[in-house]
Amino acid sequence: MDVREFIEKEREHLYLWDFTVCDGKLHLWPFARNYIVYYLHRKSLSKIMSTSFAQKPGSSFVTAKQFLRDAPRRQGSVICRYWRNKGSLHRILLNNPSFAPPRPIAILNDYRLEFYDGKWYSRLFDWMYYTRPELVNVLEYGIATGSPKNRQIPVFYVDLWLALVKLGARFIRISTSDRNKIESFVKILEDIFGNETLPNKINDKLLEVVRMYLFLQRKIPEFIKKFPVRLIIVHGATRSFDWKMALVKICHNYGVITADYQHGISVNIGCDFPSNFLKRGGLKLEYYPDYYLTLGSFWLDKIAVPSEKYSIGLEYPDHLREKSLENSFRPLILIISTLDYGVDRSICETVARVFPDKECVLKLHPNDMVGLKLWQNNPPTRWKVVHPKTSIYTLLPRAHRVIGHTSTALVESLAFGIRPLVYSSPISRELFRNFSFEWFENMEELQAKLLRISDRSVFLDKEETEEIIASDARKRFQNFVYKMQIA
Repeated sequence: MDVREFIEKEREHLYLWDFTVCDGKLHLWPFARNYIVYYLHRKSLSKIMSTSFAQKPGSSFVTAKQFLRDAPRRQGSVICRYWRNKGSLHRILLNNPSFAPPRPIAILNDYRLEFYDGKWYSRLFDWMYYTRPELVNVLEYGIATGSPKNRQIPVFYVDLWLALVKLGARFIRISTSDRNKIESFVKILEDIFGNETLPNKINDKLLEVVRMYLFLQRKIPEFIKKFPVRLIIVHGATRSFDWKMALVKICHNYGVITADYQHGISVNIGCDFPSNFLKRGGLKLEYYPDYYLTLGSFWLDKIAVPSEKYSIGLEYPDHLREKSLENSFRPLILIISTLDYGVDRSICETVARVFPDKECVLKLHPNDMVGLKLWQNNPPTRWKVVHPKTSIYTLLPRAHRVIGHTSTALVESLAFGIRPLVYSSPISRELFRNFSFEWFENMEELQAKLLRISDRSVFLDKEETEEIIASDARKRFQNFVYKMQIA
């Protein structure tokens, strides 16, 4: 069963939204739903990667079951990373939210940082801080962002708080009645969707969520009393299935406005809801942010979420976007890694043949350290492989063509005025179904299109790029803050 089939099946069983625990205060389906959708996406992607791409030994991709199964081991490695990086640990302990000044807007970020111009920055949120620094506190999960020394803006790390939340939640006792309800609920899910659709140990995941909710329910009021937060922007809250969703639910109870900010494509991130559910008014909407902030007006009717959508845009550092759109000299052919060594090499060889006089660059995924080792062992001669941590924004402004498979950087290439060439597979066709990209199914077709396609058909005009990613982001964020009656 894929995500589309799952959503169709859900339409027939909307009573799943009515299962509760904690004396009717907590609904189980919002958490279970996002967890299942996440698992199905991973499962779908692993299937494509293992069949269509004919993976080579040593590929950096893991299957959905491996990813979920290895979660405890990853937690152990997280502790080791803290211990090895004493400087990071020192910053996390000293710069925790207890020392944050009282400000009405909190941004909770656990998305990786980019290294640009000698500083580490968040492409998603730093520009929001610069818009109204006197109103905004940026809270980061240091183990996810790396908690680097030369961070571009002042941040406060929530690692210690989250560790205490997770530790405290372990000692929360769940009543026998609620345990039985969860077991019965999981059995109903198995009957409806089948065992193959459900992640392993979904029962344990729901027990963990309930503990987390009960613990946060005690602690969040203390935080709100100490810090007069009126708006909290939580990265990834819409598709969360753990403490982020619980946090949003509790914030609603205390009148705190919640928002999520679009990261990447977001059309098929598991946020597609049955239309008859969306029409049911405020039922169970407290589990989802009040607002979903989009990159541009293009996305407003493309993303089906219960939240109110607001087009806010994205600001790039150092006016890179504006400079790029004005620059006619672009010497670079940029290949965004497919996460498959063999396919990446074939694409690079094809491009190097077609454009022998241009610089061909392969940009690895920021987390693809395995891929980096493969390339270091077999260094290319006709193209360059850049380090995974290299900022995409040092490359996109100079790109003459952009080629890839499923990366969100393909969407961002549109903001820089370039229509990308995309490797055609079921998952890429689904992800980019709303875009008029150029497609290729094999290397022969890629070569033919590279030779045939003119600059006129590749480069976009400014109006097209504005709809997808609006450039006046600071003005839009300012207007949003005024709308919330914060300043």
